[in-house]
Amino acid sequence: MILDLFAGPGGWSHALTVLGARDIGLEWDTWACKTRARAGQLTIQTDVARYPVWIFSGRVLGLIASPPCQAWSMAGKRL
Repeated sequence: MILDLFAGPGGWSHALTVLGARDIGLEWDTWACKTRARAGQLTIQTDVARYPVWIFSGRVLGLIASPPCQAWSMAGKRL
């Protein structure tokens, strides 16, 4: 499986689908999870810091870990 931490609304997931792969996204934001669900993307709504990692032990073939960039983006304080 490919695991996407901080999955957001699903940009990486969409790209993987175009390439013929699927992932499981972990995301805490309700609206991002709803967007992912409407796009048919597999999602676990959770805080990645609190989710038990042993569930994925030995099963992860790929990892995407793009932490949020609100502090640097136009949506944030642009630090």
